[in-house]
Amino acid sequence: MDFEYTIVRSTRRRKLTITVERDRSVVVHAPESTPEEKICQVVETKRQWILGKMNHHQKYRDLPHPPGKELVNGESTLYLGRHYRIEVVKTGLSEIRFNQRFYIPAAHVGKRREVLREWYIQRAEAKIIPRVKHHTRELGVTYSKAKIVDNLYRWGSCTVNNNVNFNWRLIKAPMFVIDYAIIHELAHLIEDNHTPRFWNIVRAQAPTKSLMKSYRKELWFNVPTRRAFINITSDVQQCIDESGVKEGLVLCNAMHITASVFINDDESGLHHDYEVWLEKLAPHAPVDQYRHNVGEDNADAHMKRQIMGREVVVAITDGQLDFGTWERIFYGEFDGRRKKRVLVKIIGE
Repeated sequence: MDFEYTIVRSTRRRKLTITVERDRSVVVHAPESTPEEKICQVVETKRQWILGKMNHHQKYRDLPHPPGKELVNGESTLYLGRHYRIEVVKTGLSEIRFNQRFYIPAAHVGKRREVLREWYIQRAEAKIIPRVKHHTRELGVTYSKAKIVDNLYRWGSCTVNNNVNFNWRLIKAPMFVIDYAIIHELAHLIEDNHTPRFWNIVRAQAPTKSLMKSYRKELWFNVPTRRAFINITSDVQQCIDESGVKEGLVLCNAMHITASVFINDDESGLHHDYEVWLEKLAPHAPVDQYRHNVGEDNADAHMKRQIMGREVVVAITDGQLDFGTWERIFYGEFDGRRKKRVLVKIIGE
């Protein structure tokens, strides 16, 4: 066999199930009386499925890099699907206060993870648990306990004891996502597995899932110069208007490795400064300083794109780009004089 697995037995478990965790470990949950030979047979029949899950692109071994250790004045953090600015308050505040932005006491800025985590957990308990009770009544089911938990890899779970658990990080998502996660777990109180009956239950109770819109469009550019910065904010807003999405997200990314999409101020002096700065970091000439330049002269364009980035994601609120005061979306061209594309992908409702 190409993998190892761990067996977890329980006297309360009635069925044998197999899970592949995010770290690619395989766990077999089995009733206490199940012979090991039987478990081995089941695992072998599921071998291809297990290998597929272990090689899935969303599985990984290492955790992503953690955020900075200190909170920074002016940065933003998610709450109910939107980014809100953080304002560090030096005096007169002893705990986090939220009013369309996060007001955080200066004494707490060195405890980023602890401070925000505690606040998120409190809000999750206040927002999510009442929604669980609401959907329980709608579905006509009963559960033993509903809890907010700290789970790195799962949004929710329904246990063999009929407990429903929800990750506190759900409070960062839009409310329709929270409702879907709740309905998904409560549906397991009716149907254990992801059968057609299970999905029919979910669809009936969470119609928003079926109403989610998806829109895709390519914007084409043919810049006559080698380098340029083009404000494409109105083009992206037009895509949003065409999509009909009122609440959601828009992704914009350059589809070429010598171009970029980024957000900043539409100010000519700043764009000039960018040009000078990028040329200092990755000068175009002499072209023979780059090993890449064999039969071409655009190595610097690849590096400039690496610095400026590939893509941006912006929230859509009430059908409009949910920007800061001076934020605009730009297409950065570093090797022009030919046609290139920018992908606009929109999802929402």
